[in-house]
Amino acid sequence: NDICNEVVGADLTSDPIVLGAVLTLSGGESAESGLYAKRALEMAVDEINDLGGIGGAQSSPLAFVICDSAGDETLAIEAAEHLTEVVNVPAIFGPGFSRLVLPVTEVTIPAEVMLISHSATAIDITYLDDNNLVWRTAPPDTFQTESLAYYSHWKLLEASNAQPELQEVNAAIVYVNDTYGQGIANNYQVVLNSYHTAWPDLNKPLLNTTLIPFDADEYDYSEVINSLLVTPFQTILIAGYESSASLLSEMLEQKSLTDADWFLTDGTRGDQLRVLVGNNDQIGLLFGVNP
Repeated sequence: NDICNEVVGADLTSDPIVLGAVLTLSGGESAESGLYAKRALEMAVDEINDLGGIGGAQSSPLAFVICDSAGDETLAIEAAEHLTEVVNVPAIFGPGFSRLVLPVTEVTIPAEVMLISHSATAIDITYLDDNNLVWRTAPPDTFQTESLAYYSHWKLLEASNAQPELQEVNAAIVYVNDTYGQGIANNYQVVLNSYHTAWPDLNKPLLNTTLIPFDADEYDYSEVINSLLVTPFQTILIAGYESSASLLSEMLEQKSLTDADWFLTDGTRGDQLRVLVGNNDQIGLLFGVNP
């Protein structure tokens, strides 16, 4: 198989225990996290095999067949089918992205193959009917949305106190339109509204939340920008990926948006964001989280 053409660990002729990995090793910016995951996997496998293999000093070394999804859903499914049907692995490491995990589980769960993702955080994964076959080591996005909603609600109330004449406050939720972004956007909106409902001040302003989706593969953000310019938003949440730093950069070119407080999810962190923040003196509050 062209996308599953690398083996990490013991040689397959040594009768090892063989597991699979579906990682994003090519395909642009997304490949960086996949390469890091592969290096971690190589270190762990070498350590296990140096100690004698699975269970200690036994004759069963460990090997992984590595598949490159290139961040593509169709290739991720193809990789999972190859690992479950041809290689017959009992477990798969990865994928790392939530948008790939869910379609891959449609292959692994019926095959009764365990899947463990190192970084998929989408809320929907929690509710899979998976017979305890789907696991992850990163916490679900309910944790970060709680933190983001709590602090952004505080900033909305702060804006209201600074301008007592405000009858309403506005929160924009800009999100990548996939499993990851949709889960964060919907949960953040629910939690933010619940915080505001529970706030005891009878004179509190009306809270408006606006959902603004965008396509992860679309780099023309004019529609998103236009949606943000319609209403004076006090807070803006961006739930996206590292490439979303370019969206933030375009937003900050609009003078009317620079007064807003910005909130970023874990997926946006990366070199692009660091460069943007370091070179921009227009950003006021920029608050981010990381599981």
